[in-house]
Amino acid sequence: GYEQYPEEHNFIFDPFTGLKEPFKPREKDVDGYLEKVSLSPWVPVPEAACRKYFDLAEVQPGDVHVDLGSGDGRVCFYAADYVAGVEKSTGIDVDAEILQVALDRLAKRHPKPPNLEFVLADLMDPEHDVWATIQEATIITMFFQ
Repeated sequence: GYEQYPEEHNFIFDPFTGLKEPFKPREKDVDGYLEKVSLSPWVPVPEAACRKYFDLAEVQPGDVHVDLGSGDGRVCFYAADYVAGVEKSTGIDVDAEILQVALDRLAKRHPKPPNLEFVLADLMDPEHDVWATIQEATIITMFFQ
C-alpha cells in the first residue's frame, strides 16, 4: 500500500522536495494571495500522492504530463523521474513566486532534464498558448486539499 507521510515531511530538506522550509507568499495578507490564486492556494503534494497519480495512470513511454497549478514543481519532477518516465512534463501555475521555486530547483539539476518545463499562465485565459500544451497531454494532474 501507500504510506502517508506526516505533514512535517513536506517541509524538511530531502531529495524529493528539495525544500528547506515551507513556501510563504510575499503578500502582506492572506486575502491578497487568495485573490491572485483564486482557484486554489498552493498546497504541497505528498510523495505518496505523486506515486499514486502515476501508478494509476499506468505511465507508458511517450506519455505527456501536465500539472495544473504545479506550485514548486514536485509532481513534474516526480513525473520526469518516474520509473516508466514520461516523454515530457509541464508544470503550469499562475503564481510567479512559487513557480520561481520550481525553476530554481530545475536550475540545480545537472544535466538539466530536457523533458521538464514550467510555464507561468492563468488557466482562466482561454487564449493563452499553454492550452496547446494541455491538449497534447495524455496525463493531467492537479492537487487540491
